Amino acid sequence: MGWLRELMRGATPPYRSYGALARDALSHRKWPEHTRPQARSLAAIFSKLDRDLECEWLAERDEVQRVLADLLACPVSDIHRSSGARDATAGAPSRRIRLDDLRHTRSLDLLEESLCPGFPLRVLEPGRWRRLWWRAESGSGRSLAGRWLQARGLARYVAASSLNEARTALLAAGPAFVELHGGDASAAPPDGTALCIAAPFVPHPSWGFEVVESPPVGQYLDDLVEWVNERVAADGQFDPEFTRHWLRSGPAADHGLVDGLGSALGLCGLVDELGARALRRASLTEATRRFFDHRIAEAAERAEAAWLRRSGFDVLVGLFTRILTDSDEPWTRARTFDEWLDLVPAEHRRGADVEWMRLTLLDGETVVRPADIDRAARVLPPGAFRVVRSLQHASLLTPDPDGTRLVLRPRWFGNSLAAAARRALVDGSPFEWGEALLRPHAAPAIERLLQERVAEGDATSVDQVLELGSDDSPALVAALETAFRCVGLSLLDGSELPTELLEAIFNEQIRLMFELPGCVPEPRIPAPDPAARVELHAAWLASALAISEQLPGGVGLEHPSLRPWDAPAAPAGLDAVFDVMLRAVDKASPAWGDGVFSLVDRLRSAIGSVRPTGWHPLELPGAILDEVEHGVLAWETVRGLEGSRIATVALRRLAHARGAAWEQVAKAVWEAWLSAGAPSEGLRELDPLTDQGEHWFGEVPPSALSAWLSAASAEAIAHACRRFADPQWEVLVQRLPTLGSEVRNHPALWRAMVDVRVSAALEIAGSVESAVLSELWMRCPQELGALLAQRLAAGRPADGLALVLATPASATATVLSQLEPRLRDAPPDVLEAVRGWLHERVAHREPDWVACYALLARLERESPRGGD
Repeated sequence: MGWLRELMRGATPPYRSYGALARDALSHRKWPEHTRPQARSLAAIFSKLDRDLECEWLAERDEVQRVLADLLACPVSDIHRSSGARDATAGAPSRRIRLDDLRHTRSLDLLEESLCPGFPLRVLEPGRWRRLWWRAESGSGRSLAGRWLQARGLARYVAASSLNEARTALLAAGPAFVELHGGDASAAPPDGTALCIAAPFVPHPSWGFEVVESPPVGQYLDDLVEWVNERVAADGQFDPEFTRHWLRSGPAADHGLVDGLGSALGLCGLVDELGARALRRASLTEATRRFFDHRIAEAAERAEAAWLRRSGFDVLVGLFTRILTDSDEPWTRARTFDEWLDLVPAEHRRGADVEWMRLTLLDGETVVRPADIDRAARVLPPGAFRVVRSLQHASLLTPDPDGTRLVLRPRWFGNSLAAAARRALVDGSPFEWGEALLRPHAAPAIERLLQERVAEGDATSVDQVLELGSDDSPALVAALETAFRCVGLSLLDGSELPTELLEAIFNEQIRLMFELPGCVPEPRIPAPDPAARVELHAAWLASALAISEQLPGGVGLEHPSLRPWDAPAAPAGLDAVFDVMLRAVDKASPAWGDGVFSLVDRLRSAIGSVRPTGWHPLELPGAILDEVEHGVLAWETVRGLEGSRIATVALRRLAHARGAAWEQVAKAVWEAWLSAGAPSEGLRELDPLTDQGEHWFGEVPPSALSAWLSAASAEAIAHACRRFADPQWEVLVQRLPTLGSEVRNHPALWRAMVDVRVSAALEIAGSVESAVLSELWMRCPQELGALLAQRLAAGRPADGLALVLATPASATATVLSQLEPRLRDAPPDVLEAVRGWLHERVAHREPDWVACYALLARLERESPRGGD
């Protein structure tokens, strides 16, 4: 029973429900007028207080504490002490914390309880740290991991905005867990420390860190839901079965809100707060509004709550819109109270002064009643200060770890508001969403939304950009360039758009692009981040080629390298254009990469290669397919695949697009290699240890495989065999005796082998190490038992001895059934080895050890020493 229930039972007369206490409290003459929730909401708050939840609400309201003390006939100090209000204001004890995203669950005991699923195991094992880097975005549970490690005395927890700020703490002795809030990669941390850094960026390779990532949510989602279910109140609304399904296939999943541990926990908390019934048929926007209304109804003052429930959600969307257009920091960054005030839209910053209205209008000379003023107050905006304060009271703005700034919680709620703000922006003027495109934190998501709309056939935003003059406005130029990419990439993906629109946007972009003599043309507004700049530049170039391909001759402006389709030969600058696109495709593997290879293939067919001799790597997949089709594939052509990290994937996909069978392509490549004398070096693409090498080995002809096996390493063979079909396995099994012990004893080779081949492979391979045999016994005991019987029946007990000595406990009975009738004629050295094996089984009391003892006793009686 909770502390409040105990006090309710001791009252005269006792209170039997939170609802009864809430009604009496609200009607009490000393109940504060500025805090007047509905009786049902107040009863819910009392229920939480009884479970040591929402203690801040009570701690901030001395008048409420006095009313409760009066109703429950106890000292105010009992209310203050029993509720934990003192701890809530002074800071929770270090060993217990409440998870903000799960307000209705019990607090987490950092000393007695494990953390929830969702953390990389290496992060929670300081004993194995040397220089560990956890690339963790906001919402990954970084602060929770740090506090857990510190509470258990496993590591010091340091939260800082930069490595320089944390440097002094890092020099202290002992393991340190450092949470970095910003992207500071300018200075390496000190050497020689047991260190784990959690940051939203990766370290410089020269720093020597091992980098780990958070596991995908899908891997631990079911376990996380079960962990939450064990912590919720028995009379709560949490439905684990609904939650699992909703998080995997509901609106939140469809809109990408389940992006990490923090958002998953927050959405579990949403189900617990609102219940499955309220969410079952709700869209994401409806669920977000209901959550906001629920929190505001619980926490806001009565006069503010009515207005906030009606208009507060739109204010928040407006606030997020200002973050997208006016702020250089994303919404996930903590901000001071004043910074949040500045983000409130201008039309909502000034609110009505209700006290001034009372003093002015209730002067005895007017007919206005107090109730009229209260009614008017409920429809007037409360002003920026009271809006932000209400968000604090509703636990939507919560303190960050250092307690000086506020961050919006839960994470899924912020993600949903950001998505609503982006939709509102793109529905508006290009002036507005163009401003957002100038902010690096906002631009990618805005561009994705525009891309989705254009791909669906909605070119409204593009038309609006074209209607406005873009020259003097960076925002409008950014909007035009983004619309240009969206149109071009949609064409690469197979969309169809009106020629008039294509001509208009191509002409406007050519007019406004940036070009230096002898250089590749660029957008006028490049991305500030170097990596993003390369990818966006490449996408812009691919878009120019895709759009100009669709323009009829004589329609639209000309440009030698961006509109080369009708040229008699490849223009001089086109090779450099291809180089930019190749760098982006190889490094980032963007979704439009496949379209680029198909685009370049069509362009090569139209005007020829961009190089006087040989092929550009972007042209190579198409050139290889042409040679395969005509039966003239040369090894020198194939070797060009080494110029691109993803050329094999591009070749496979281009073959599919052309209708060419991959089996035919792979066979032709292997035959070209064999015809060239089976060179052992010079082709990374046929190395199965590379990213794309495995793709070739499902179709390798037996003659080429036999030649390749002669020079391949054990590791390469073990990787390649995972792709083998029956013809390749037959070659490998026959070649096993010639491939050396390192290949024969590689565990991955035997794990990839199907069980029915194991016996034949062991017979051909000869000696195999005991560790491999033991693993095979556990995986396919029937096959090894049959092989043992075959060797014993053939009078080869010495050959069978290796199988016996490698037997795991689970296969003891199988071995005994084969051994017992065939040991009379075994050589003495075999008998001695078997006796020793039986003796060890008895000593360890392994399964079937009694049967082992029986056979051992028989052998001892029959031995010369036993007979004496």
